[in-house]
Amino acid sequence: MRKNELFVAIVLFCLVIFGLTSCGRQTASEEVIAEVGEEKIFREDFDISFILNPQYAIRTPLKIARQSQIDFLVNQKYYFLAARKADFLEDPVVQNCLEYIKQRESIRGYIQKKFLDSINLNDEELLKAYQRLGTKVRVQHLFTENQQEADSLWELLSLGESFESIAKKIYRDSSLSETGGDLGYIGFGDFVIHGLRSRS
Repeated sequence: MRKNELFVAIVLFCLVIFGLTSCGRQTASEEVIAEVGEEKIFREDFDISFILNPQYAIRTPLKIARQSQIDFLVNQKYYFLAARKADFLEDPVVQNCLEYIKQRESIRGYIQKKFLDSINLNDEELLKAYQRLGTKVRVQHLFTENQQEADSLWELLSLGESFESIAKKIYRDSSLSETGGDLGYIGFGDFVIHGLRSRS
């Protein structure tokens, strides 16, 4: 019985992640980054998963982190296809869970459309809200004199070189060289930074 429960849990996870994400897609206008059988993995799915369900260690180089995440998504698609082939979608337990998820997503969609979409905040108002909440984010910093140097550093990060190793090269005789460009936790509004690029 415990094996069945574990299998149900795995299938439900797959259904939540992938079964519902294909609803209402306009595939022609979205970038497909991988295919597993008839199933597609869209760039949007990857981006959301990369942020909300990371499958990599915190300081993993970006290139390796992305590969780990796509491997995870591909494996999940294989699980989903296996469950569908075994007609597991017709299982009463799965059907009950899907009904619960459908109701929850319907409520969330209604709230989004009815209330949240009508709220218009500009960047300044949003920044003030974050300041009032005392929200802080951890910041790593690389400094360059011009856009060309910034683009070169961005390319190195994209190729998998670590933030820390780049910081050691560009910050000579600086504590930032030792910390890998780590500025610690910074509150919104503490700095005014022009030309900021974020690594995601």
